[in-house]
Amino acid sequence: MQKIFLLCGVPGSGKTWVATQLRDKFHYCENDDYIGNDYGAELIKESRNAPKAILATCPFAERDLRDRLERAGCEVIPVFVLEDGQTVRKRYEAREQRPIPSQHITRSISIKNRASEWGAFGGKSTEVLEFLRKVPDASTSD
Repeated sequence: MQKIFLLCGVPGSGKTWVATQLRDKFHYCENDDYIGNDYGAELIKESRNAPKAILATCPFAERDLRDRLERAGCEVIPVFVLEDGQTVRKRYEAREQRPIPSQHITRSISIKNRASEWGAFGGKSTEVLEFLRKVPDASTSD
């Protein structure tokens, strides 16, 4: 099975931007591509067949997804995109052309706490990009 780098952060934090910059390095699984399907099951299946480590975006329910993947035997490395509320609001509203729901801003605090609780790497989108660029290419779990 391949490692799964779980890219966590609130909508508008920059997860998709980071992931698209790394398409050559990782097998990218965008959460939005699996709407209506069981994302966890799809990631488990992908981890068995992907030619390189997986980079999967996770805007919500990161604890449930991580636990499920680990129960299936996947090696999960959570990485958190942590942007300030003003940056998230600006990006979200530019992309969605509507106001950001207040819970996304509030959740940015709990996301920061989760990164700390898990001892996971967290930083601004540019810092996360640099961190993931340095991940060794030998990505198969043993």
